Formats: sequence, C-alpha cells, structure tokens
Amino acid sequence: MTLVVSLRVPDGVVIAADSLQTTMGTIFPGLKNFKTKDDSGKDVTIPDLKLPPLQIPTSTLPYAQKLFPFNKRYGVATFGSAIINQRTIYNHIKNLESKADDREYTISEVAELIQEYFTEQLNQELRKQQRQIPKNTFAFGFQIVGYNTTDDISGQTVEVTIGNPNRISVHDGIGCTISGDTIVVKKLWELGQRGNLGTNYGAFSLQDAIDYVEFLINTTASFQRFANMIPTVGGEVDIALITNYGGFKWIKSKPLTKVIEK
Repeated sequence: MTLVVSLRVPDGVVIAADSLQTTMGTIFPGLKNFKTKDDSGKDVTIPDLKLPPLQIPTSTLPYAQKLFPFNKRYGVATFGSAIINQRTIYNHIKNLESKADDREYTISEVAELIQEYFTEQLNQELRKQQRQIPKNTFAFGFQIVGYNTTDDISGQTVEVTIGNPNRISVHDGIGCTISGDTIVVKKLWELGQRGNLGTNYGAFSLQDAIDYVEFLINTTASFQRFANMIPTVGGEVDIALITNYGGFKWIKSKPLTKVIEK
C-alpha cells in the first residue's frame, strides 16, 4: 500500500515515501456442502459454493521507487498498486514526463495530466483482465506537490486517486497530508489531540520537516514489523524538498535512484 507524506512548512514542501512493494496474490475461496435454507425455510445443501476471488498480500520487495521529480519543479509520489500494464508507476511517470510539451505546467495541470494518463492505463488493464474496479475503491493514487510560481507564499499538495470513481483533492497552506496506509499516523495524531500535544507545523524549519516525515514513515514501518501482518510500509525512505526558488531537490534517495536520475 505504501505511506506517502507531504509536509508544507513556511520555507518549502517536503515529500517522502517508503520503498516497500507488496506483492498481491489471488485466492479463489469456496465452500463444500454449504448448508442454508430456501425462502420456505427448507434445508438446502449447495455441494460446491463458489465465492468471489480475493486479493491478499503474499510477499514484499524492498526497493520500489515511489517518489520522483516531474519537470524538475514538482514532486510526485505514488501509493497503491505499483505496477500497471506490466510496467512500474515510475516507468510510466518518466514516459509521461518525456512526452509532455515544454511549457510550464501548473500543479493542477500536472495532476490532470497524470489522472488522464493513468485512467487510460487502468482501463486498458481492466479490459485485458475482463474485470471492474468495485465502487468507491481505487487502484492507486498520487500526491503531486510544489509551487505554481516563484511568487507563491506556500506550497500545495494535490492528491489524485485512480479508481471508481477518480478523485482529486487540493491541500493548500501550512499542513501535512498523508496517503496510503495511514492508520498508524492517524492514531499518533489522535493521541496528540487528546493530550493537547498537537504539532505546530508553522514553526518547523526545513530540517524539522525532513525529520518529521521520516519519523512518520519509520514509525509505521516499525509498528508493522512487529504486528501480525505482512508489512505494507518499509524499506528505505526517499525524501525530496521542493521550494519556490529551487524546484525539486533530492534530500535522501536510494543509490540506484541517484544513478538513474543523474
């Protein structure tokens, strides 16, 4: 599932994502000699009851790339399914970026470009598999962060989810936006609210923001490590900083990412 965190503070926007890719498997549950009753109350036995297939996590891979620059100005991070049409989300984003024209996109235009592209990719995958996305669920999503102009005072996070239906939500001003596997972080925030220990993002320096997003992801990963579950958050934490004067800058990335992006 992944945990993506973007934090908008006075001097910039920090965005981070973990690197754990959870492999999903499909099981086809069924029941033998299932006993029930018909409308008249008479006992009925169904010798072979077929149930809908279920997707369950089966294993993990620790080096997925879920955070990347777009046009050197914006940061994009993905959560949910990491592969669509036999290619990673990272590969798709780089392909989309290379085909985009040279004009300066606003962050909303980048979000719409990503939504349109990945909606078509998902539809192609669904047609091949002859299946549909259940209502009110999504296959994967994105956070797109940055500044529209060098004159913008605060950064922006646009969250895009691709599914049934697609959704776009915009987060402006000082604050923190989380996407993906958010349960642990929400519990931490709930604890802070109960004890009047809320976090003052407006007082954060850039280093505070960097440390905070890494803390949230590492805490989630540590909790899942000891929980009775297959983890969905883990691996190395990739972190980037976006400012209105310097665009996208890597703060922390995997060695291979440095080679590829260079």
